[in-house]
Amino acid sequence: MAVKSGKIKDLRLDSRNANTGTEEGGKLLRKSLSELGAGRSILVDKNNNIIAGNKTAGTAEDAGITDTIIVESDGTKLIVVKRTDLDIDSKEGRELALADNKVSEVNLNFDVEVIDQIAVDFGVHLNDWGFVPIEEEGEGAGGAGAGSSGENNYSRKIEPPIYNPSEKAPLLSELADQTKTVDLIDEINAEEIPDEIKAFLIAAAHRHRVFNYEKIADYYAHAPASIQHLMERSALVVIDMDQAIEYGFVKMSKSLSEQYAFDHPSDIDEDTADATPAN
Repeated sequence: MAVKSGKIKDLRLDSRNANTGTEEGGKLLRKSLSELGAGRSILVDKNNNIIAGNKTAGTAEDAGITDTIIVESDGTKLIVVKRTDLDIDSKEGRELALADNKVSEVNLNFDVEVIDQIAVDFGVHLNDWGFVPIEEEGEGAGGAGAGSSGENNYSRKIEPPIYNPSEKAPLLSELADQTKTVDLIDEINAEEIPDEIKAFLIAAAHRHRVFNYEKIADYYAHAPASIQHLMERSALVVIDMDQAIEYGFVKMSKSLSEQYAFDHPSDIDEDTADATPAN
């Protein structure tokens, strides 16, 4: 087993990485690498193309980490990264353990089109890895097309979240964290700038509102039908996939669009099949 030194700049990011990441996840990853250093290893192929860890490699240099230690392996041994400067029962050790779990959760955002195309190009059976088949109307997961070779009848979600409503609806103030938005708006209002620029910046500040979707789902369960409808229209909750497509919240790849058109001929016509929702 050979060990070599190298540079992150010599590694190549995966142009078909199925995880697009998230803005919040990127911030947490940068914070973790900058304050706590590297924890997990990343994985490259024999040509230094990154298989796993694209987001880590892409962020490490920004965090001041430029060098690599490359351990060559054929996959028959588990590579262990040993941090000689850390003890797990220290603030830094426990913080890194928490950060590792949280960044993995927050920074995951699948690109369904990339996943679909990889399945087609390489014959990957997505349901073997937890991407469950899209059930045909009136049939179970084992129905026609579920796992058929060469077909692309899979969703990117492993399991839809199920929320159990509480006995009492949460407060509206619990549905979102507006701390950064409020601070930005206060800062914008304090500046002597043209009103039209101020209005634009205030509108942009609302992008920093962080929604608590578990609380939102709980609030939705207690809300009257009229408010539930508006919450669905706002994509705060998605109850019906067909409705989500109709409202333009779901972008379908061409292959999925064709499959949808086949399954729902009365809902989608030839022009709509290739259309991209304008949102």
